Amino acid sequence: MLLLNRHPAHRKPLIPAHAALLGAPAADEVERFLAHRPNHAPTPLHGLPALADELRVGSIHIKDEGQRLGLGSFKALGGSYAVIRLVLEQAPPAVSAGRWTSATCTRPRCGRLPAG
Repeated sequence: MLLLNRHPAHRKPLIPAHAALLGAPAADEVERFLAHRPNHAPTPLHGLPALADELRVGSIHIKDEGQRLGLGSFKALGGSYAVIRLVLEQAPPAVSAGRWTSATCTRPRCGRLPAG
């Protein structure tokens, strides 16, 4: 079933702050950061020709984010990017002032370690 987007903001221009976060230049910046990971690779696309034929459209492709950067989910990329940005923006002054703490958490273990 195909549902139409009926939200009042649909097809309206983004406010400037959202456009800066969601636009092509921001996506390029995220890609630049994530490209430094050793297992970075393009996300594979899989064609669904039978579904495209059934729906009478030219083609349908899905992105397979299941193995992206070994994380098992594309959602983890946001956290990775956020930590990179946080470190680049905040670490130098915070570390020099002795106020930097790094926290990691994976179930079932969580840990904290002070930097420096």
